[in-house]
Amino acid sequence: MIRRNRILRWIAGIFGGLAMLLIILVIVATTAAPAKNSTSTGGTSTPPATPTSSQPASNSTPAQPPTSWQTVATFSGDSTGNTKEFAVGSAWRVVWTSSPGSIGSGNFAVDIKQPGNLLQNGSFANVIGSGGGTSYEYGSGIFYLNIMADERYQITVQSDVSILPTQPSFQWKTVYSTSGSSIENTPPFTVTAPWRVVWTSSDGSIGSGNFNVDVNQPSGSLAGGSFANVTGNDSGTAYEYQSGTFYMSINADENYTLLVEEAK
Repeated sequence: MIRRNRILRWIAGIFGGLAMLLIILVIVATTAAPAKNSTSTGGTSTPPATPTSSQPASNSTPAQPPTSWQTVATFSGDSTGNTKEFAVGSAWRVVWTSSPGSIGSGNFAVDIKQPGNLLQNGSFANVIGSGGGTSYEYGSGIFYLNIMADERYQITVQSDVSILPTQPSFQWKTVYSTSGSSIENTPPFTVTAPWRVVWTSSDGSIGSGNFNVDVNQPSGSLAGGSFANVTGNDSGTAYEYQSGTFYMSINADENYTLLVEEAK
């Protein structure tokens, strides 16, 4: 009886070992099997999905620089003052040159401004003696140039021909006029912007002298800046872009004439 039990335990151990070996083989086969990339339904294979980019394709074209320019304003002279206003598109440029004047090399610098805004929108030049260059500007609107010069200059303003706005145009009426050859303040006058001062200077009794004008308000503040600042025979037109009551402080030791005009 004892022998029979030993035989049964020996047979059970064999079968148990075989069962354990079978389980191990199944686990190894399952782990080593390659992953399927497609599924089959009725014999038809479905390919794996193609990865797509999270960024859509862009159809926009990079902005191209202008290839054609049209002149919208030109300025020349040898004195300080504001230019008349001009309109430009979103891309425009200023081509400029400077050269020594009648008293030799001086300074030439320009600020870009907009009517009704005392802050400048940019600057260019700021040279002494002969110079030249091209300054590219960006942003459409109406602008004017605040020129500080005591030498000769030539300025050409050009705008992209594809976006060319209409230029401002005004008729002018006289508000005040005066002439003289000495230092003095004018009476106050009231004007509406835009307005301008047309001026001339010429040699006096002692020959060439200096002629310079500041635009002030009765409160004493320097309101509109300065213009002229020349020696000897000269002329020009200075534009102003503030409304109100003003007077001019004239510093002269030669002959001059001043004509104040406002837009109708």
